[in-house]
Amino acid sequence: MDPTTERMVVVAAGIVQYGTIAAGEFLTNPVYLDELAKRAPRGWKKKNLQAVIGTNVINGNSGPPRILATYFW
Repeated sequence: MDPTTERMVVVAAGIVQYGTIAAGEFLTNPVYLDELAKRAPRGWKKKNLQAVIGTNVINGNSGPPRILATYFW
C-alpha cells in the first residue's frame, strides 16, 4: 500500500514483450491469482509481495504464465 494514497501499488514488467504479456495475463486472470493466494502466508493481503512469473515462448507467442518464486514481507 502506498502510504500517501492509501492505495495498492502494482508494478508489472517483463523481459521483452513476452514476459510483459505473461505478467499482464497473470494479473488479470483469477485462476492465476488464486494460485498465488494458495502459496501465500496468513495475513498476506496486508503484506508486500513479489512474484517472479515465467512463460515459454511458443511459435512467437507467450505461453501461460507460471509462478517461479514468491516473496512476502
